[in-house]
Amino acid sequence: MARPVGITIIAMVCFVSAVVSGVGGFRLITNSDFIATFRSEQYQNLGAIMIHSVLTSSVLHALAGWGWKLKNWGRFLTIFLAVSGCTLRSAQFILTIHPRMTDFVTTGLVFTLYGLIAWYLFKANVKAAFSPAPTQSLA
Repeated sequence: MARPVGITIIAMVCFVSAVVSGVGGFRLITNSDFIATFRSEQYQNLGAIMIHSVLTSSVLHALAGWGWKLKNWGRFLTIFLAVSGCTLRSAQFILTIHPRMTDFVTTGLVFTLYGLIAWYLFKANVKAAFSPAPTQSLA
């Protein structure tokens, strides 16, 4: 079965997200203000967790993009990233003390994008594209 066009678009989104996360993680590591803030004893673990999270996100998004060679694990990884992205965005929104209108808009956009990705990946024809092709017996 040929790869649906939507899968290619989602793969490109995953690769762009990986690059943005990687650049963001690199900028965190090289930012002297960030390092100075998290060098104090009370915040050093938080800084390490932030850098680790950003760089791990970058690697996972790159793997999800690479898994679009119709590997079923790539589909599952992208669904996981969509669900975890919605969960983290929800937590961020809930923990915002005084949300602005832009917070409502960006949360809505994130939910819409991740929701469309998950919906698309659960469609029967897309799911079938990730299934291995049946082999014919030589009997």
